[in-house]
Order: sequence, then C-alpha cells, then structure tokens
Amino acid sequence: MNNRGWLKKQLSLTFFLGLSLTLSGSLFSQTSIAQNTAKANQTRVVFKPPDRGKPKDTVGGASRDGGKCREDSQEISPYLTAVIPAQHPGLTIQEHPKILVYLPNISAEKAFFSLRELSSDGYNQQEHYQTILSLPQASGIITVELPKDAPKLEIGKIYKWSFVVMCNNQLRPDSPVVEGTIERIALNSPLSEQLQKALGLERVALYGQAGLWYDAISSLAQLRQNEPKNLELVTIWQDLLNSQMVELNAIANQPLIQ
Repeated sequence: MNNRGWLKKQLSLTFFLGLSLTLSGSLFSQTSIAQNTAKANQTRVVFKPPDRGKPKDTVGGASRDGGKCREDSQEISPYLTAVIPAQHPGLTIQEHPKILVYLPNISAEKAFFSLRELSSDGYNQQEHYQTILSLPQASGIITVELPKDAPKLEIGKIYKWSFVVMCNNQLRPDSPVVEGTIERIALNSPLSEQLQKALGLERVALYGQAGLWYDAISSLAQLRQNEPKNLELVTIWQDLLNSQMVELNAIANQPLIQ
C-alpha cells in the first residue's frame, strides 16, 4: 500500500514537472518571437527626402539605351541603373562616399568613372576625379568607392558623377552611361551624437531619416555583404528600394557583387 502511494506521488510529480517545462518553453518561444518582431519593426529603414527641392541637374535611373554595347546581341533586363532616387537630391556627409550601380550581364570588361564639380548654376563642370574600373563578369549591384587618396568632397558643393561602360575597352559616343548628383553636407550636432551611439541597422535608419541617401544605401549594402544569409537584411533592402520615395523596383531583387 505504501509502495502504491509512493508511486502515485512520483507519477504526479513527473507530470507536473513535464507540464511546467512545456509551458515555460512555449512562453519562452512566444516571448522570443515577439522580441524579434519588435526588433524588425524598430530597424525598418525609411528614406526621408531632404526638403531641398529638385536638383537643377536631375539625373539618375536606368540608362536610356538599355546599358548594353552594340556587340551584345542578347536583350538585357533590368538595364544599367544608378542606385539613386531620381527625383530627390543625393546627399552624403562622407569625404569619400560610396556610389552603387546596377550592372547587367554584358561583355564589357571596364568602365570609366568620373566625378565633376558643378557650378552654382548647375551647368559648368570642373573635373574632380576620374578612374577606370574593372567590371565583374556577372550581373548585380556593384559599389564604386572613392579612394582615400582621391580629392575629398567639399561641404556645400554639388558634384556630378558618371559611370560609362567601355565597349571593347573604348569610350564611344554610344557607350552606355548612367549619372547622378551628390552633395556633401555638414553633419549637425544632434545627428552626430546619435550616430556615435548607433550601430548596424540603427545607424542605417538614422542616415535614411536624415535624407543621406548615399550613406544609407552603402551602409546597408555593407551589412548585407557582411551577413549574406541574413534574410531580415534582404527584406529591409527590398522594402527600401521598392518604397515610393525611391522607386528602384526593377533592381530590388538583384544580388550584390563584392
């Protein structure tokens, strides 16, 4: 009789412990999901265009000729594209910013990149920097980085950049080209303090809210390259490029090329 009572107590205790562990695991799982969801909502990156009016020399978007050399027989889609919002000024706080371009699958091996300072009326141009780039033999979004030994961008000045595909290693009148404008602005104290404390996606979000397109998109691209299997970063990237203020839907799903 005593053995039966002892066994009954042991079974009851085992059942209670098992139920407690199951409930604890369920609650932990629900809490973890809620925390991850909250984190994703907090790190959403939104580009807020600066209230500076439309650029005098509006450029950007896809190459009008499709971005292929006449030697390339196949049709390409999407076209050669500047990774910038066409209707809003491109700002940066960097002395040597990074510029992103979508490159389709073409036969060209090199591209000519130039950066020219614009006069106040937006028409006269003065050469600032130029170089020849080697192109990857695959389609995707590439990063053009101004090297540290290049002349730095000056605060308050507007520059026009050009990315020209060199068909047969030559610059020709029919060479595919995309262009954009970039202006370096001064970093204000409140944003400077926020950036000093921010890391990763939080930093990207601050750039986006401040209207610093080049800094936001290049920083987000770097995060994706550091964590290529991070699906949250992929979603944030696609949402940003598909957003109404950016309208780069055609290349939102294209891969990044290091």
